[in-house]
Amino acid sequence: MQGLTFNDKQSELFIADYLKGILRINIANPSERNWLEFPVNATKKGIDGLLWYNKTLLAIHNGAKPIRVVQYFLNDGNEILSAKVLDNNRPEFNEPALGTVVGNKFYFFANAPTRKPSTSRTSLVSYTEEKSNHADTLSNFIAHE
Repeated sequence: MQGLTFNDKQSELFIADYLKGILRINIANPSERNWLEFPVNATKKGIDGLLWYNKTLLAIHNGAKPIRVVQYFLNDGNEILSAKVLDNNRPEFNEPALGTVVGNKFYFFANAPTRKPSTSRTSLVSYTEEKSNHADTLSNFIAHE
């Protein structure tokens, strides 16, 4: 098991599994659980980080090629309707993982230090709801804010 996140009502828990995809568990009745079905054009493999955002799931795929960040759009039953790749194959993507949402921005580490980084500095990438922005390094990002 990898990343986990709750929906906005905290009535369902979503858990990422590196091979099986995303498991949804009803908090009031934990025996009510199911693996989400993925669109034919999306892979369920390699999900590490997972976050809930405005009726979507933001997934960091670092166990499938190309390494990517995907937004999964859900219906009212929290089933995946479609997927959108937010970014992939970025040179900083050595081992993307661990993210959070602040306001309408999604931040995550592009090269977590679990593996030897491709650069000597840790990169942080941020996305806003309306457009994609890249901050080269954590120190530059802090200075940018």
